[in-house]
Amino acid sequence: MKSAVPKDKRNLVILAFVCAAMALYLIWSYRGLFGGGTNSAAPRPAAAAARPTRAAKGVWDDLATYDPRLALDTLKELQSRPVPELDRSPFDFGLSPEQRHAIAAQKEREKLPPQPPPPPPPPPITLKAFGFEESGGGSRQAFIGECPNGSPSCPEADQDMYTVRQGDSFANRYKVLKITPTAVEVEDESYHQTAQLPFPQ
Repeated sequence: MKSAVPKDKRNLVILAFVCAAMALYLIWSYRGLFGGGTNSAAPRPAAAAARPTRAAKGVWDDLATYDPRLALDTLKELQSRPVPELDRSPFDFGLSPEQRHAIAAQKEREKLPPQPPPPPPPPPITLKAFGFEESGGGSRQAFIGECPNGSPSCPEADQDMYTVRQGDSFANRYKVLKITPTAVEVEDESYHQTAQLPFPQ
């Protein structure tokens, strides 16, 4: 025997019943989450909520001493005052007077034009004394050698030899100042420096 209700209508009835059940479940869940129903916490008594604690009362008493209104005239007067000039640089905080003086002197030196480099040092005197001889009258003459091109050392056979007396000039550069039994003193006339050339012992 066939059912009197068409199959499509039966499916619609079942679908409507499922949707209604889901809607009821969602409503019940919503009330449980946000304090609805019997699971919600009991509200606090109004008297307890209105009664301030001792700490809160002290805070309100302190805040009551201030005027909450904004004084626009006072604010405008403060903003119109000129900014005070600082008598020191904020970057020099904590520096001693000596350090500040050194920094100021360094800044002054940096403003000056660069100085020319100092002259190069004079070349060393590379002469070598070989000995001396003394005449019957007491005058002495010394024997001095010099390597070619001012080299610091060279074989004795390659050296330029000079026989000089006190006061003589030689090699277009040197002058004999004094001859003693132990050394001969010469002056480099180009650079005005003197040197003692000891005799070999």
